[in-house]
Amino acid sequence: MGPEQDIKNHIVKSMTFDIEIDGSIGGGSVLRVAVPLALGLNKSIKITNIRGQRKKPGLRNQHLLGLTYLAEIANYSITGNSIGSQIVTLIPNREPSGKINPKMEINTAASVSLIIQALCNYSFTSKKNIDFEFIGGGTHTNWSPNFDYVQEVTKSVFREFGLELNIELERKGFFPKGEAVGVINIVNDVDDKRIDFKNTAVCHLKLLLCASSNLKQVKVLERQRDQFLKLYEDEYSFSIETNIDYTNTSSAGTSATIVIYYEESIPKGISILGEKGVSSEKIGKRLFEQFKLINIEEASIDQFMSDQIILPLALSMKGNSATIPKLTDHVKVNIDIINKILGKCIVYEETAAFVRLIRV
Repeated sequence: MGPEQDIKNHIVKSMTFDIEIDGSIGGGSVLRVAVPLALGLNKSIKITNIRGQRKKPGLRNQHLLGLTYLAEIANYSITGNSIGSQIVTLIPNREPSGKINPKMEINTAASVSLIIQALCNYSFTSKKNIDFEFIGGGTHTNWSPNFDYVQEVTKSVFREFGLELNIELERKGFFPKGEAVGVINIVNDVDDKRIDFKNTAVCHLKLLLCASSNLKQVKVLERQRDQFLKLYEDEYSFSIETNIDYTNTSSAGTSATIVIYYEESIPKGISILGEKGVSSEKIGKRLFEQFKLINIEEASIDQFMSDQIILPLALSMKGNSATIPKLTDHVKVNIDIINKILGKCIVYEETAAFVRLIRV
């Protein structure tokens, strides 16, 4: 560490920040909400104890990538931007940086969809459009919605608020290498309007299956599809569209997504990954069981979107509301963070069937 960095760190330690957040609870979701919100409001922010309750505390690669990219497009100085760091500060620069929408190169299978969440939150808050080109990363990974879900569900939900998410995916990426390639375009046309997330009758379904091309010979996706349809057709009669996609990827993998479309409301969905040693038939059965759970839920928003909808709802017209299946730790933490930064603007009501989030 050079003398220039020493001076910078000393200045940061003596500063008072507009926003200070304890990041020990909520994991990466704290970073994906608090930082974009602060930067969109042109506020300085300090986050401490990042992922402090996790087995591996501190920043992981996908958090670091998202933070660094946000700092560049928002023209912020950042400290603590290293793997394992538990304290991060971001301070707005006075002079323009000249860096606009830099290309992101990702050398791991870090989830691109989680990075997109942070960028969408920044666009919602700043009302700026973002062009995001990425080389590397994972598009179908554990612990995050895959790109099939993002294309069908996330886009539809955000469109209700006026945010258009356009995705051009040239190459998909599975764990462990990732190596996906694509372009993301986020267009903000958000304005104050009444939003009504209804829970209406099912219209039809989409079954979206993708796998690395090396699995085509053993018909992995066809077997997943056939098992799902066998169970589905015994109990349901909704029309269902199926799509099978074998694609060239750097790592072997499979992904299965089911999307439920409704007559007058936004879709809901769920996605799962294949596992080594688990048959295609078992994956098809697992997806069917997950579908049955979603299908009986009375909430208008599925669990994947529950924590993602809070910020756009908080920035929308008073009186807007949405229902989610349950109050998870991520949802509670995100509500607390947003209310701390913006003032109390989101409350919730718990019922036996769902949780209602209300913009106040």
